[in-house]
Amino acid sequence: MPLRALSFALGGLFAAPIAAAALPAGPAAVTQEAVDPALVRLRELFTSNGGRLAPPKSPRFASLCDPTLRGTRFVVGWLLPELSGVEPARAAALADALGHGDDGRLQAELSPLGGKVTSTATLDDIGGATLLVITVTSTRRGLEKELELGVLTALTRLGADASAPFAELVRRALSPRARVVVEVHPPEPPRASVRLPKPLRHVIERGDTLSEIAQTHGLDLEELVRLNGVDPKKPIRPGDELKLDAGGSRPKLYVAKSGDTLAKVAKQFGVSAKALLDANRIEASRPLSPGQKLVLPR
Repeated sequence: MPLRALSFALGGLFAAPIAAAALPAGPAAVTQEAVDPALVRLRELFTSNGGRLAPPKSPRFASLCDPTLRGTRFVVGWLLPELSGVEPARAAALADALGHGDDGRLQAELSPLGGKVTSTATLDDIGGATLLVITVTSTRRGLEKELELGVLTALTRLGADASAPFAELVRRALSPRARVVVEVHPPEPPRASVRLPKPLRHVIERGDTLSEIAQTHGLDLEELVRLNGVDPKKPIRPGDELKLDAGGSRPKLYVAKSGDTLAKVAKQFGVSAKALLDANRIEASRPLSPGQKLVLPR
């Protein structure tokens, strides 16, 4: 099922609102959450609505950086409504069904998505109310959206299981709109310097000389003359092309960057501007956009 369609189905399935609860005085968070910045931030997001403890009306997100992280990590939580009667036991059964570590519905849903995935589902007290907290980690970077969708899919299937004692609780309380997510990201890796490919040809411009062209491209004049079979004593004509390399191959595509022009790209790769225009079926008057892909003619 496409991602957009699945998200729509999830939103429809979990449409029932959750009543807000006043924030009573209560014990501090468990020790694990007190030392985990992501879980501390998650709890803060639930209590940032004017001092009242209430689920959000639309998803709420936050982002943290962890210098020690090498993959993907996030926590997602839901504030459960006031539990009474048999509901606390059903909430505990839900956490068990979602699983801890290598067992449970979460692991079955998330493991195929990439990397080594671990997940836990726990119930926690927050000011006398109950939070369902799901923590997911993967050894691969950049899987936050896929893994989070996997969590929602697991809950969808549990909510649709009529035989599960907690199915009604899932449908009533765990709306995707009411979730709070804290994503933890590793630091951005340093960007490697980009080495542009060496041009294979040079299009002669007015005023060019063979010696200047050879010097610009790091060639000996004799090598340039030999590659092109030209007479160094005769003049060269603007628009003609000179080979700069006897072998090698030019990239098939070039991704334009800020400040690029057709003339600049053409000169960089030793092709004529007209050939570049024809290969890409674009007009000379249209500027290049950063990220635009250009086919490089042979």
